[in-house]
Amino acid sequence: MATTKTHSTKSRVQVKPFTTNTEFLSEYKEMLIALCRKKRATAKTEEEDDEDLGDRSYKHRNREKLPQSSPSDATEAATKYDLKLRDLRARVEATVTSDQISLPLKDVSREYGLNDIEESVLVSILFYNNDRSFERKLDSVSNQSHPSVRTFINLFGEDPEGRQRVRALFLRTGTLMKYGLLDAMRWNHMSEDDFLNHHLEVPLSVSNLVFGESAELESEIDCVRVIQPAGSLDDLILPDSKKAEIQEAARGGLVLLHGKSGTGKSSVTQSMAASLGSRLMVVRTPEYLNGPCDDRPYLMMTLKQARLHKAIIVFENADRLLDPDPDETMIEDFSEEFSNFDGTVILTSRSEPDQACLMAQQADFIIGLDVPEPKDREALWRKFLPEGSILGPDIDLNRIAQNLSLTGGQIKKLALQVQKRASLRPEGQRQISLADLSRTQSRYQAGQVSSNSPSSVITPTVTLSDVVLTEGLRSNVEEILKAAGSREKVLNAWGFGTHYSTGHGIAALFYGESGTGKTLTAEAVAGELKKPLRMIPLSGMMSKYVGETEKRIVEVFRSASASNEILLADEADSLFTARISGNEHHAYYINNHINCLLSEMDRFSGIVILSSNRALALDEAFERRIGWKLEFPKPSVELRENLWRKLIPSTAPLGNDIDFHELAVEYDFTGGLIRQVLLKAAFVAAAENAPISLNHIRQAARTERFNKVITKGNTPAIGFRAAV
Repeated sequence: MATTKTHSTKSRVQVKPFTTNTEFLSEYKEMLIALCRKKRATAKTEEEDDEDLGDRSYKHRNREKLPQSSPSDATEAATKYDLKLRDLRARVEATVTSDQISLPLKDVSREYGLNDIEESVLVSILFYNNDRSFERKLDSVSNQSHPSVRTFINLFGEDPEGRQRVRALFLRTGTLMKYGLLDAMRWNHMSEDDFLNHHLEVPLSVSNLVFGESAELESEIDCVRVIQPAGSLDDLILPDSKKAEIQEAARGGLVLLHGKSGTGKSSVTQSMAASLGSRLMVVRTPEYLNGPCDDRPYLMMTLKQARLHKAIIVFENADRLLDPDPDETMIEDFSEEFSNFDGTVILTSRSEPDQACLMAQQADFIIGLDVPEPKDREALWRKFLPEGSILGPDIDLNRIAQNLSLTGGQIKKLALQVQKRASLRPEGQRQISLADLSRTQSRYQAGQVSSNSPSSVITPTVTLSDVVLTEGLRSNVEEILKAAGSREKVLNAWGFGTHYSTGHGIAALFYGESGTGKTLTAEAVAGELKKPLRMIPLSGMMSKYVGETEKRIVEVFRSASASNEILLADEADSLFTARISGNEHHAYYINNHINCLLSEMDRFSGIVILSSNRALALDEAFERRIGWKLEFPKPSVELRENLWRKLIPSTAPLGNDIDFHELAVEYDFTGGLIRQVLLKAAFVAAAENAPISLNHIRQAARTERFNKVITKGNTPAIGFRAAV
């Protein structure tokens, strides 16, 4: 006994572990070839083989009879097979003990609980498709031209009971079929002969695993893919505290990751996987749940595949799984399987999960991704502008980051598009300008609001220096600009944003007679802040259809918020009025419109400017929400003279008789009327091929309906921008 034990110990010590997965698979194949030879050698006469399921097919096809073998041949073949099997098992054990390399086939077997026969079936099919010599050996077992259920019944079934056990491995409930390790059969109306002769195939994802492929892997399910993650936590432009939270969450458990589109959810999930040296299994949740995958076996298979791929699994756009309804069986199934999963599961959504939902109660981490802070937005601009980009003198990335509250995804898209726009210009003119950014942003935002909306977006072409203002009015407008510039600091750094749940936006009312420059000033505000201006004629928002007005209001405000637009609500008196008391039918709908408008103003985090031709009898709730109410009266004589001078382009030919002071005194016009008069005078002068004269201007002024001689007591006001 002692001698035997010493010899056995010595043998174990001398066993060499496998050095590569290829070496392991090669020896596994030699063991299976030895098994095929054993089965051939033990085959007796044709009559004896007729009892065999496989040979009935062989006889039916009039194939060549198997040659008889002697008992000594069968014994020798069996001995060689036993030695091959014993050596293979010993080397596998030594390899696992040494922990120097991974044996993916054994990982698959362990994960799915495969027995020895199931494992051998799996790898036999792979060898069959990759080795012609092995193909011939396996075909000889059942005399078929493909691996089938019959093939493996013949190969592994030693007696009638053994044959039935092997047959059962290929049923729908068997591990190989249940978890997709073999391609599923078409079970409907399948005969026994169809079943036994079914061509067995291994999905590409499984074969990639067994062969140790590290490239991007496919899944049996179309809406699931396995990728090698790109990036790392260090690459994320996030606060250090957020990075630490993400790093901790990556180590295991259920993670709910929420944030609006473009906030970096995809980058975060990839960095989480990369930090662990893992792959990332990405599930497109809406497709996954709407297909055949919404039942528990498919989920179990998906999670097992994640383990096999050594992957973190992320269910993207998983809002349906965050439904707070506790009665939905599917959600309960998912919750239970996630609890049993020993890896990391991430569910992403655009909105913060309801704390009442089952997943939120079960989650180990709930992480929110917000629009980046200004300093992070500047870093994102620098990161995403392509290498070699040339910035013009009017591009100040710090100021752009302060003024454009964009997500990382939006910044990336804009940065690439603005560089592309600049690159299309001739050599030497490819500097990125502020105009490039404004035009690109406007085109990027096009289509954010439905085509039925009466609103339109313009790219500002003026700034405050282009507009004629009195000192008092200019000071008020500059105050609005200062509030916009310091908004991030007040709301975020100083904590007012969390202290006050609403009222994060800036609202102003510009009112005064038509033509006094309200719209131009609003455009100048947008130009100073380098933001697009969305112009909304509020009368056009009204609809005769129930609920349509409210729908349009919500659409415009939320689109403007997402696109960082300034809103100019013209004809504000059509909606921004006091609510109506009483039981009249129309009062109900008017009050609904006003309530909807109040709600959206509370939610809106940008700048909204109301414009009206007269002072409004505002609802008390509107009064509280509007921080600046600026009157735009008609211009004084001094400002009118300035307007007459500046609204004529420097390139226009003028007669020597023009007296701008005389025109300012004679005509009590707004800036809008002055511009109109000058245009009409210019048309007449051009037709006569003559310079613009005082007579041309006076004739044009007489056609204006509202002209009159100036009277005393004029008050200072706003004018129009100077012509170029």
